Amino acid sequence: MKKYSNCKEINLLVIEIIRSDEWNVRKGKHYVLITPCGARLAVPSTPSDRRRAYQNFRKDLRRLQGL
Repeated sequence: MKKYSNCKEINLLVIEIIRSDEWNVRKGKHYVLITPCGARLAVPSTPSDRRRAYQNFRKDLRRLQGL
């Protein structure tokens, strides 16, 4: 299993999204999730405030899923 983030919750969420949907992943300095319509979302690899980082990432992800 590939590690996308040091935060366990974010890592599991990214793995679930990649397996279930048609999303792609690109690797540069950070992993970037790319939606089927081309929108991008950076994956926080080393979040400082894990609880808030997870909440914010989940919120941004839901916002992109509505596109």
